[in-house]
Amino acid sequence: MNNGEKMKQKDALNILENNSSGVLSVCEANVPYNYPVCYDTDYFCGCVKIIIRAKKCCELVEKINNNNKVSLIVTGNNSNYNMWGFNCNNSKGITSVVATGKAQIVEDEVDCCCPKDNCYVNIEIEVCDIKGRRNIVCM
Repeated sequence: MNNGEKMKQKDALNILENNSSGVLSVCEANVPYNYPVCYDTDYFCGCVKIIIRAKKCCELVEKINNNNKVSLIVTGNNSNYNMWGFNCNNSKGITSVVATGKAQIVEDEVDCCCPKDNCYVNIEIEVCDIKGRRNIVCM
């Protein structure tokens, strides 16, 4: 799942209805982080906000007022660097963060897409408040 990507409606529904974990690659998503530090911790907590822009006829539009909880695994792609691209030297660095939060569904002012199987939604992702502490499990 990348920032700005188009996703099939049924895949977006699957993430919302099953609270299943998606995987967001930081480098691919080009998410703007401002953490020039290397953590040496076992578990990390983060929060994520996903905005799903759905066309009027999408099933997702029916869920606009629901409390849509989502979970993402935010990954780095190089074990020698932390997830924000800074060299961690001897530190373990961050390889992945589990971020939980809400998905906000926004209705696009666009005509319907039919058939529904071919309906795509636009995904916008914002990750914030990455925190880590040794031997603390994210809840």
